[in-house]
Amino acid sequence: MKIATIADVHVGNHAKLGGRYTAGINERCAAILAVLKAAAELAKSAGATLVIAGDLLDKANASPQLIRAVMDALGDTSVNVIPGNHDRVTDIPGDHALAPLGALPNVTVYDVATVTNGVLYTPPAPRGESSVEYLDSLLSQAGHGLVHTVVAHFGLPEGHEHPAMRGPATLAVKDAKRLCLKYGVKRLLSGDWHAHKIWAADGVHIEQIGALVPTGWNNPGTAYGKVAIWDLPKGSVARHILPGPRFLTTDDPTVAKKFLAFEGVFVKLTASKVAAAAMEADPNLWVEPKIAVLVRDVDVKGAVAGDREMALRRAADELVPAEVREESLALARAALAAWGEHV
Repeated sequence: MKIATIADVHVGNHAKLGGRYTAGINERCAAILAVLKAAAELAKSAGATLVIAGDLLDKANASPQLIRAVMDALGDTSVNVIPGNHDRVTDIPGDHALAPLGALPNVTVYDVATVTNGVLYTPPAPRGESSVEYLDSLLSQAGHGLVHTVVAHFGLPEGHEHPAMRGPATLAVKDAKRLCLKYGVKRLLSGDWHAHKIWAADGVHIEQIGALVPTGWNNPGTAYGKVAIWDLPKGSVARHILPGPRFLTTDDPTVAKKFLAFEGVFVKLTASKVAAAAMEADPNLWVEPKIAVLVRDVDVKGAVAGDREMALRRAADELVPAEVREESLALARAALAAWGEHV
């Protein structure tokens, strides 16, 4: 039995840098769907069931066009999916945006905690309830040694996080390990938090799967797109990284230009160096925020596989009123040129 684990795909028509819509799907959503399709194809080629540990969708009110696009991306791959907090409307079974997927012959939606082939699939604990007590109860009902793998949607704090990040919806790593040892569970694989992390000790493997696709500038860097293919009887795992949207920030125009050359990368060029060069050329540049916004806040706010001019124009469309857009673009180009990078 093989499973290919992913989590937190957050398929949706994200407004920021969304691009044009075609049949209800914008450009950024199409890029996310392409990663989901690649993950499904990878799982199928490996003879594995694609396991999605929550937040397949970004919002619980996903449109019919978007749901259909998800169905198409999954194809005929065998899929097991649990609702995450973004997928669910309420805790009531069926009250979530994944409900239509359950009609597909190749997709199983586990909106009620279920053990199958030694794997416990569980959505988040009911709102307001303790995840620790919830998981303890589920494993107790299953019986010691009858669950070897838990697939869940809990944030896994280590203990040093801000108290606001350690609420009842989370499952502390120490508690996860304690419950695994108590009930003979070999591994706990969880979605929810977007950074990928692994804790392995005393024969227990705990893993925050991490976001398949980052959700924006709040998920910076390149450490996303991970798919783990588990051979559960052997206890072995093969890891893969899929290309797709990434969000990178720099204050160096040269680095920004290099980043923009990569497929799927969105680049935010912060203003510190560029603005300094622009202010030398025009000390009044900072006086009028409507005009200065491209230089003061963001000079390049990327495009998927785009060039500098496309990125600048997308930034202007998003940030600058129409009546001063061309003037703002001219000032931004001048600032970049002053820094030695010609658009």
